[in-house]
Amino acid sequence: MKTVVLIAAGMCVGASVAQGAFLSFASDNDHTSYTFAGVGGSIANASDPSDPQVLLVDDNNGGLPRLAFEVNFVSSFQLTYLGSSALPLPGKYIHAYSVNGTFSFVDRFTGATILTSQVQGGVATAIGSGSNLVTPTTWDDTATLQFSDRYGVVTYTWNGPNLPGYGLLSGFSSAGDDDGAFTLTSLGRATGLGVNVNPQTGLPNGEWLSEGSFSGRTNIVPAPGAIAMAGLGAVLVGRGRRR
Repeated sequence: MKTVVLIAAGMCVGASVAQGAFLSFASDNDHTSYTFAGVGGSIANASDPSDPQVLLVDDNNGGLPRLAFEVNFVSSFQLTYLGSSALPLPGKYIHAYSVNGTFSFVDRFTGATILTSQVQGGVATAIGSGSNLVTPTTWDDTATLQFSDRYGVVTYTWNGPNLPGYGLLSGFSSAGDDDGAFTLTSLGRATGLGVNVNPQTGLPNGEWLSEGSFSGRTNIVPAPGAIAMAGLGAVLVGRGRRR
């Protein structure tokens, strides 16, 4: 165990820190419930108390193997209606919203949070019906939640094991060049697909559920001083164990 800690600390100083991590999960990993539940402008993980998922981590399409973590998914987003635009499709409009909130992945066996993301200024879109006055009346059965540092602020914090080759260092947060998106499908209510929208607020009337998949990118690069301190701490730990 001592040797592993020292090797990981040494790798943090090298070029592997610059590697990015691709993160993803598929909607059908959670076979016990829907992924998302919403009411009004609020979106959260669905009612299943565990929402089991398999979080996949890849090294930016590099040569390292893909890693899989069995996790529970937790999320809390807030939508604010921005506006609607008519599409060149009969009776169809695209409804746009700003997105703010958080989501995280919790180790299913230990209960420890391994990854958290803060989202500010993301964008949600849903295709549905509207009126000639460009006010929304329905969402159809698909939607997206997108976020990127190019038009908002996205921060990933990794608290899992040190994975320097994947750009993931435990206890550190990303500082830019991050993105992510959730694709919502089978969106609807118990009575069927789709959901009615309040034309005054632009937000759904009543509760809805959907499946959801996720993909995102992060690159956690701590300041050089933090890397040096982490390496020194690992060396001191190694010496203490030898004693």
